[in-house]
Amino acid sequence: MWIQFFLENVHFALNLFAALVFFSTMWLYFDAWVLRKNIKESLKIIGLLFLTLSFVIHATFLESTILTGSIIGENLNQTLVVISRTLGYLFLILGLVIDPLQAHPNLKGFLIIPSGVIVFQFLPLTFPILAVITAFLYLRRATVGLEDHLKPVSLVFYILAIYELVSLSSRLQGTTNVYLFKLVAPFGPIWHLEHVILLLAVLVLGRWLYYYLLKRLQTQLFIILTCAILVIFLLITVTFTGLLLKNLQDETLIRLETDVKVLNYAVESKKQEVLSDAEVFAKDPEVISAVEEKTKGGLIIKQDHVLFGRI
Repeated sequence: MWIQFFLENVHFALNLFAALVFFSTMWLYFDAWVLRKNIKESLKIIGLLFLTLSFVIHATFLESTILTGSIIGENLNQTLVVISRTLGYLFLILGLVIDPLQAHPNLKGFLIIPSGVIVFQFLPLTFPILAVITAFLYLRRATVGLEDHLKPVSLVFYILAIYELVSLSSRLQGTTNVYLFKLVAPFGPIWHLEHVILLLAVLVLGRWLYYYLLKRLQTQLFIILTCAILVIFLLITVTFTGLLLKNLQDETLIRLETDVKVLNYAVESKKQEVLSDAEVFAKDPEVISAVEEKTKGGLIIKQDHVLFGRI
């Protein structure tokens, strides 16, 4: 129980941390948008905001080896995650596509505009593709567009593409294959791999943000205050939940101990009653006579007489 409790809190904290990092990235783009307000930066800000919301919503999803749930309902949670994640990738891709590249002295830039028909129920299957397209567009800006500082961001979205691909394994949790279910089950090997990949992406993006967000006092205060609030919130939540769970566990054990004592008393009472009946039968002359004569009829009549007499 305690291992699942710990892993559930890891899932919650990691998704909140990812949301904080993407929100900080959005803040970086917003800082640039204040100086030169244009549609391309606005689209990137909206895309990063939707990605932030998707991780916040996904953090409320409670996983278990038996039952799953969410604060807002499992179906609504998954629907909101799919919508916000899809819009996040699409707005980012659109913002990167319409943002012209810096002029290269020797090469001409090229433009790739993704297109396709997307069906809502299959949207999660497109997440790895959307993440790869986003990563490619960032890499294109970093190489052809001479914006070398965007290479880590491109790497982040390539890692996110792997994360999105691995996370699709949750769609196989309804399988009847025992060995496959053990791999894709909550808190299983693939679940651990999925969260390790997400942590790697968040750390790479956080390291890239560190050199930009901490160059202004106002931004420093905002990020420090936000991180402090998040850490305090997580510490209080995990501590209080852990204490509550411990109290529930202790109370359950006490109730089980009481129930076991009551059951043991009932069994001992029934045991003494059976021994008493056996002793009565053993001393009854009619029973002794019936046993010696090997006649079952007398024993059955005597047994029924004793049982009805007890009733």
